[in-house]
Amino acid sequence: MSNDLVLLADLERGGALTPRGLTLPTTITYDRYEALGAHLGHATEVLQFAIGDWLVAGESLFPEQWSQAAEALSLSESERGRYARVASRVPPEIRKQELSWSHHRAVAGLERGEQEHWLNLAVNERLSKAQLEELIAEHKRKSQAGRVPAPPRSYVVERVADMATRVWESALRVDDGWLVPEAQMVELASALGVELP
Repeated sequence: MSNDLVLLADLERGGALTPRGLTLPTTITYDRYEALGAHLGHATEVLQFAIGDWLVAGESLFPEQWSQAAEALSLSESERGRYARVASRVPPEIRKQELSWSHHRAVAGLERGEQEHWLNLAVNERLSKAQLEELIAEHKRKSQAGRVPAPPRSYVVERVADMATRVWESALRVDDGWLVPEAQMVELASALGVELP
């Protein structure tokens, strides 16, 4: 078990970590507080990959029962779908420890060789997830202009699916329909390659 998960288990055993939150002692030092934040952030990354791998393995090992077990995660179907999609499309052997789960999500729709290229570039250039996404989008724009080969259709489909999920998750139910934040609509339009009116 990683140190992060051991720390979380210790906090849970001590009653500081419950399903409803984290209680910190008022005597905690800033250094300990900061270190705990780093552990929580790292544990989140570990868990995103672990959940995805668990879902993919469950579908293979228990094809008729895995979806029932997946409900035990208490995650929405779209969250489970995202984790499983990244885990199934970006194999563990090409994942980069230096990069976040979101970096890997950004390349999940690409062919394996392209995934490796973009992930290696992200590591070597120390790209943020947003910078990586922008470079991939720029590559797509150039492809549409005919300067380079177009990215595989699976990348476009994955990006549209991700943007549609973000739109759905950010939508608010109102009396006469749905209200969607403009930023998410702009991202979806970009993924579709259309301009908003």
